[in-house]
Amino acid sequence: MTNLLKIITLGHLNILKDGQPVLQDTSRRKAEALFVYLACTPREHPREVLASLFWSESGQSRAMANLRVTLHTLKKYLGDYIDITRQTVAFKANAPYWLDMQHLLDTLQRARQEEQQTGDIADETINKLEEALALYRGAFLEGFYLRDNEEFEIWQQNQQRYIHQQVVDGLLRLANAFNRRQNYEKALDTLQTLFALEPLHEQAHYEYLRLLLSQGNANKAKQAYQLYTEQLQAQLGEEPPPAFAALFSDNGDGLGTVEPPHHIPHYLTTFVKRPKYIQQIAQRLNNPECRLLTLVGAGGMGKTRLAAYMGEHVLHHFPDGVYFLPLSTLTKVELIPFTLADMLEIPSHEQQPIIELLFEALQNKRMLLILDNFEHILDGADFVAELLQHTTHLKVLATSHEPLNLMGEWLIPVYGMEAAEDDAYNEAMTLFNHTAKRVKPDFDIDKHKALVTEICQMLDGLPLAIELAAARLWHETVEAVHRQLELDAVQLSTSARNLPPRHQSVQAVIHHSWQTLTPEEQRELVKLSVFNGDFSATAAEAITGVNREALQQFAHRSWLRPLNNGRYSLHRLLYLYLREQLPAFADIEALHEQHHHYYRDHITHILTNMDSEIEQLNALDEEIDQIRSAMAWALEQQRPTEILELANQLAFYWERRGNFAEGRYWFENALALP
Repeated sequence: MTNLLKIITLGHLNILKDGQPVLQDTSRRKAEALFVYLACTPREHPREVLASLFWSESGQSRAMANLRVTLHTLKKYLGDYIDITRQTVAFKANAPYWLDMQHLLDTLQRARQEEQQTGDIADETINKLEEALALYRGAFLEGFYLRDNEEFEIWQQNQQRYIHQQVVDGLLRLANAFNRRQNYEKALDTLQTLFALEPLHEQAHYEYLRLLLSQGNANKAKQAYQLYTEQLQAQLGEEPPPAFAALFSDNGDGLGTVEPPHHIPHYLTTFVKRPKYIQQIAQRLNNPECRLLTLVGAGGMGKTRLAAYMGEHVLHHFPDGVYFLPLSTLTKVELIPFTLADMLEIPSHEQQPIIELLFEALQNKRMLLILDNFEHILDGADFVAELLQHTTHLKVLATSHEPLNLMGEWLIPVYGMEAAEDDAYNEAMTLFNHTAKRVKPDFDIDKHKALVTEICQMLDGLPLAIELAAARLWHETVEAVHRQLELDAVQLSTSARNLPPRHQSVQAVIHHSWQTLTPEEQRELVKLSVFNGDFSATAAEAITGVNREALQQFAHRSWLRPLNNGRYSLHRLLYLYLREQLPAFADIEALHEQHHHYYRDHITHILTNMDSEIEQLNALDEEIDQIRSAMAWALEQQRPTEILELANQLAFYWERRGNFAEGRYWFENALALP
């Protein structure tokens, strides 16, 4: 590599041309920074954008003049590596050069793709991965600083965080590869390297302890566990998860693998444990004969939260992972395989149907698949049956209003929370108390125990109804909530005889909560039903005009569920209720057109303004449900142009994610429309 340009960015910056340093004079700091930026983002950059990025403190004309001077310096010393026109500047990616950051990221990506496709990493790839990870001698541009240049500093910090995380993931992947080859010494050494970067990395510590125990080093494992516990308590005030203590169980069966991969939603509101159901579900999932378990119950029973909790609770029993797939956002059975393959990162091929690829990929996987809201698309039960027939160890936990009616299906009926009078703090009262304190911190349940007990009993212990009722304490007293529920019960007994009792309770609480909103609040809230699935605050404001403060208020009153990634979602029953109200408040067609236009422009923004391909793909992953919803609406309205607009933009995404089959599905359906 002596006869080419070497750009070393990991650790202290060093640019070497034919082995000799270039641009090391401190007076050429901006030139170094600009050159590295161009090398790390190899595309055409408008001069105006570069001037604004590197001389943001100057006016436009002064910034452009500074850029011209800096480009003159670069042309003098590194002219063979940059392409300068009157409008743009670009790095010549076809010139002979070597960039350590790009080499590292490319190697990490190849190793990740190989593992996803084959379940392991080849020995040759392991060697390359070791060499690439050794390049990480420090943070990206460590110690490099441009005075009064916040924009560049933000870009530099983003790169540092991203590369750091990729290196941590790569070290964990390398340790697992050594472990599979029973090269335990190198696996432990690799994890030690990881700890130097992230001392509290939970998954790495779990694997480190497991490896020590598997080699009979119990004393060393206990010392490492004690040290990790002390570090967690000192820095975060937390204890290690229960799975750590299980490693030291006397019967020795706690020696599972590193924490399995998982895709489980995390909610910001407290989950109130329901011991009876937790025990029943755990027993059935541990039973080898039970491969399909369905939690059956009416809407609002808490099945989704219970299933998500169980996914985390039994995670260490499924070495190939636990994956939670919400079906409520899907409009057609055909989309289930595409969405599942996308979540599992299983690439598709033109020559093979997506279902066959799923069967092959999952054939021997010890995995739990959670399918939520199955009543929304019951025709998909045949796909589940085929999936179980073509796999050996896969298990499915479904939630539904009714059974899937498949051979071998096990059922657990889910009813309301315990709300018996003789319980000091039963499940229903605990949930009421948690929700009430969220909106009224000084709420004292002991002063209202009798009324709260009656409220929970009138609501049949339904979690959704209890949350909505308790959230009304934001502006009502407990006595007022109790009195209104008594009135609702009388009205429902005469006007809603055809509804099951538990549905009557939910409908009554939803309806009364709706009536407590001002007309403006109703108009804002109902527009949010354009989102089928979780959504960002930015999208909500752009499409519906509902700002962040209003979203927080709706979450405060339990209409919305805030997620830990800053997004929001609507409970399915609330979504359906609001859809019924929508025609009275908004032009549905216009609202969906705004939804379509926003995500069309948002995709363009992601692909245009995010430098890293990984960042682009992750951003699209986050929005893909909303984009599918926009295409599904266009398909229902027979608008091929709108579908093709989004599909053409997503072609890059489907290609990179290996999900050609889904892309073909949308293109074929759009082109089949008149």
